[in-house]
Amino acid sequence: MVVPLTVTSLEAVFQAGIPRWQKQAQRYNVNLQAQIPHSLPQVWSNPSLLDQVLGGMIEKFVRNFNGGGEINLQITTAGDQLKVQFHTQSVHQANPVRALGELLMFQPQTGCLSLNWDVTKNLFQLLGGKLIVRRRSPSEEILTIYLKCEQRTVPVANYDRQFTMV
Repeated sequence: MVVPLTVTSLEAVFQAGIPRWQKQAQRYNVNLQAQIPHSLPQVWSNPSLLDQVLGGMIEKFVRNFNGGGEINLQITTAGDQLKVQFHTQSVHQANPVRALGELLMFQPQTGCLSLNWDVTKNLFQLLGGKLIVRRRSPSEEILTIYLKCEQRTVPVANYDRQFTMV
């Protein structure tokens, strides 16, 4: 499967997504905090699919929390990549999930179906990124997404060379 990648404004993706995700989180007594720099570099991705995958991750988090929790979203640069990190912490131990075939996870307490982490990682690869999932405890996870920043070549005055700017 090939996903067409274009120069994507993460600023636009997050400006549209964060209010939606905060409402979604509030329905489950989850607080979503976002720390986003004033200006973000553009990245190579697919904006509509990226928005859907990020929204699905938020949905998975909030439904997995049992009685409230917190999601902290932080965006920073890491070399030629943009680092998008979700730190999730549930007030109580998270609802258990069970594998349903090779692609899906099922939460019996909520009736929620979601993609498993391997499939989600593959989706991020198709979107030009990389997803790393670390579970610190049954109630705490850190998800880090790396997206390649747009690089453009610009001429420098009085030189015959071109430099790549990030």
